[in-house]
Amino acid sequence: MLPQIETPIYELTLPSTNQNIQYRPFLIKEEKILLMAQEGEDAEETIRAVKQIISNCILSPINVDKMATFDIEYLFVNIRAKSVGKILQLNYKHDCTHEMPAGETKPVDIRFDINLDNVVIENSKDHTNTIPITDTIGLIMRYPDFKLMSDIGTMTNFDDVMDVVTQCIETIYDGEEVHDVSDYSTDQLVEFLESLTNEQFERINNFFETMPTTVTDAEVKCRNCGWSTNFQLRGITDFFV
Repeated sequence: MLPQIETPIYELTLPSTNQNIQYRPFLIKEEKILLMAQEGEDAEETIRAVKQIISNCILSPINVDKMATFDIEYLFVNIRAKSVGKILQLNYKHDCTHEMPAGETKPVDIRFDINLDNVVIENSKDHTNTIPITDTIGLIMRYPDFKLMSDIGTMTNFDDVMDVVTQCIETIYDGEEVHDVSDYSTDQLVEFLESLTNEQFERINNFFETMPTTVTDAEVKCRNCGWSTNFQLRGITDFFV
């Protein structure tokens, strides 16, 4: 029988719940999953790969499908740092003017590094999951899972948006009375949402727009033309797609 190699075990605290969890680095078989997804440059495929790797590497009893998006982002960044190293090399696509006629450019890839130790969770000061609709009526929201959050940014169909919002409502309160949404149909929830004013619905939208996310600062500079810029990487797809 071939020898079995022990893998180290690490701990971290999830940002949303302060729950301590244990995890291991990803192995060659899991790195292959990620590399194949990255080669495809498809955000949905990368998301599936990330969830698969986290499910394999997490050692504590926790349902990955129920984890807040930013918990998954934070956890995966840490798993990647412990598995491959804290330095992540990325490409920035730049239109370079060096030795080009006036008004013309040529595409170049600029390689740059980020240190995963510098990735933090950004929390907006005005973010809350309690959404007041009137003086007495409001919503308690739940954070969307990883897949649902990735869909939000690409949705243009109103019905799809409403479907996502209904999935993220945990309870509706009316004074002292609390309504569990599991007691109501999707059609009833949509009807409730459609009765809101634009200003009231915008408060719900603000919940999604200000949700915590992983961020880090980056800088790139073109060696040919001297152009440079500073920007932020935000969320898992910026880091790994």
